[in-house]
Amino acid sequence: MVRCKICGAPLSSHVCEYCGTPAERNGWKNWAGGLRSGNRTGNGSPTGVQASAAVASPKSKWVALVLCLLFGRFGVHRFYVGKVGTGLLYCCTKGLWMVGVVVDAIAIITDNFEDSKGRRLTR
Repeated sequence: MVRCKICGAPLSSHVCEYCGTPAERNGWKNWAGGLRSGNRTGNGSPTGVQASAAVASPKSKWVALVLCLLFGRFGVHRFYVGKVGTGLLYCCTKGLWMVGVVVDAIAIITDNFEDSKGRRLTR
């Protein structure tokens, strides 16, 4: 069994499903190239690879939620996930007149909030 070099969780896709570390940092050459150790199936892809694996953000959804609820009108949760532009917008408009804060809180709770690189906050 191949394990993530960062967190030690079992790898079953091109990213660690727990910490979101890309395959390149975990010893995989690329998606189609397989493992460097040569553990391949007949078609050249690594064993146990799932094609529909989602990329998770290293940022915590619970930290983002607390920041959103406490300091949402200042855009602190947006700065936390790397969305500086909308963080400044929230800061200038008091969280888009608090409507944006409510929408973001619901998105965080339902696992639909993403960081600046488009990765979902799930932990």
